[in-house]
Amino acid sequence: MPRRDAFTDLRDPLPLTDGEENKPHDPTILIRQPLDLIPTADLKKKRLRKWEQIHRFETVTYRGIPRQVVEQIVEIAQRLSVPRDEVVRAFLEYGVKLYRTEKLSLFAYPKAQRMTLFPEGGQGNPVLPSQKNTDQN
Repeated sequence: MPRRDAFTDLRDPLPLTDGEENKPHDPTILIRQPLDLIPTADLKKKRLRKWEQIHRFETVTYRGIPRQVVEQIVEIAQRLSVPRDEVVRAFLEYGVKLYRTEKLSLFAYPKAQRMTLFPEGGQGNPVLPSQKNTDQN
């Protein structure tokens, strides 16, 4: 069986029969290029964000914040009938104001795993989950 040229159809889009060879070629016939054979990706549909909009107040993550503090933030937000993020934003703005007026002092305690800050007279060195003593009395 003889080998076939993979690009024969590209060079000769329509094989000519004996009767067609003498006819003039139609200039409107487009010659197909290799890129024409590659299918294009479908356009992505715009995602509906209804679920995210409805549940945006339920999904909040406070990394490194003790559970008791998170519960207090939730309690304050419920009492004031505002989103939790607004309570956190108010505390952050107030803390920055106190820090800039030097009414709040922060001290850094360098650790190999992470840097931590505590206000003066605060908690002291943090205990990471991997360092907690499991045999407490």
